[in-house]
Amino acid sequence: MLSKFFLFYILYWMLGNPIIALLVILLISFTVDRTYFGFVPDPFKAFRSAGRINELRRIVAVNPHDARSLKELGIFMFEKKKYGKAVEYFERAASRMSDDPEFNYYYGISIARTGDIRKGGEYYLLYFLGRGAEITEDIEKKLKWGKQWPHTAIENP
Repeated sequence: MLSKFFLFYILYWMLGNPIIALLVILLISFTVDRTYFGFVPDPFKAFRSAGRINELRRIVAVNPHDARSLKELGIFMFEKKKYGKAVEYFERAASRMSDDPEFNYYYGISIARTGDIRKGGEYYLLYFLGRGAEITEDIEKKLKWGKQWPHTAIENP
């Protein structure tokens, strides 16, 4: 705390204006935090993601069978909580990306959020199988008896 006061005093003495000195201290703190720690949220993330979404939409318009772009668009829609649109993009990429664990994770949760919990749970389960989890008889019994999500049966046998 004393170091910030000392920094303020030095900047006030150099610049001659206390408001500018405070702005410089805030700018330095913000820059150091964004560079090393990341506690302060990124103010430009929304602009970057909007630009990336537009770029991906152009790519999909040119090549509608680009599974990676469709998956990335689905993930962006998932993060924006537009699960219906996410499912649309994931369904278009499903034939080529069905062995990708990340795809199965987001596709399963998106399907579950749109209302089909059983089908969503199946894709969600494929995510854990892709991570190397094995379905034993004990886990299968737990799944049949209605564990809420497959990961609770797999990670907590």
